[in-house]
Amino acid sequence: MPAALGNLARLARTLRPLSLSQLAWRGRRVVARRLPVRGDRWRPAIDGRALAGAVRADDFPEVPIVHRLAPSGDDAVRQLIAGEFCQLNRSEHLGRVRPDWQLGPRAEHRLWTVTLHYHAWAYELAEAVRRGGGASADAESTFVAYLSDWIERCDLNVAGARPLAWNAYAVATRIGWWIRSYLALGSGWWQARPAVQGRFLESLWQQSEYLAAHVEWDLRGNHLLRDASGLAWAGRFFRGERPRRWQELAARLARDQVREQVLEDGGHFERSPMYQLHVMDDVLALAVLVEDRDAREELRAVWAQMAEYAAWMRHPD
Repeated sequence: MPAALGNLARLARTLRPLSLSQLAWRGRRVVARRLPVRGDRWRPAIDGRALAGAVRADDFPEVPIVHRLAPSGDDAVRQLIAGEFCQLNRSEHLGRVRPDWQLGPRAEHRLWTVTLHYHAWAYELAEAVRRGGGASADAESTFVAYLSDWIERCDLNVAGARPLAWNAYAVATRIGWWIRSYLALGSGWWQARPAVQGRFLESLWQQSEYLAAHVEWDLRGNHLLRDASGLAWAGRFFRGERPRRWQELAARLARDQVREQVLEDGGHFERSPMYQLHVMDDVLALAVLVEDRDAREELRAVWAQMAEYAAWMRHPD
């Protein structure tokens, strides 16, 4: 088959199962990407130091980490301190000073770059600071340097930041790892560094608002549950009218999507063992974080059903 006909056939197979609403949302996304970015639109109305008063960290529920996205432990921390980022079985030296955040459209290793912007590595550094020990001082300075640099050079208004660094799935994932990092370090650590705290909270709020405005209705599937998870993290972390709306959207999305995506046997409808675990991670976070009691109970029941399916799917080894 000629290449052109093969591409047309693949396009037809891709479009066949899509709903009209997905096609409409996809068209809207394509148009929006061609318009100028207005990152300030999603910034908080108050500065970061005042925003610290809206944080609900002291009574934040514990969300178990089911699986990590990057290597953990002392060796991983030493690599990060040296400017080496390892994930998805691939290591790249991005630099310790002004790291190469790989902005702009990328034809190769796109998943690696998107995963870089999940910021699971930030949590590894925060945990190293919390544990203490010989590497804690370097881990602390690296954590502050990387996040400060990312906030400045990957801002939504920066050319090339939107395609991958501000991909909605990446934003939703990053919100969770940022909040885990904040909690790991503790309120006292942040209060002793008001300038760092202010920049961090302003960016976290902006990312949360951006995510609420860019829910992935065009892709749907597991992406919608990750978006809901990110909104639940943010809505539980901050107090106020806007966070309450993020919480409500998260609960509504979660309940609608588990009913659509989790089948009677507990399996995820995309029938991928990897997606099964990713979705279980999101459902578990949602079951802990959403404040609607009925939604929490439903999500806990769904997670137990999915866990039983996953247990049956495990290989003997």
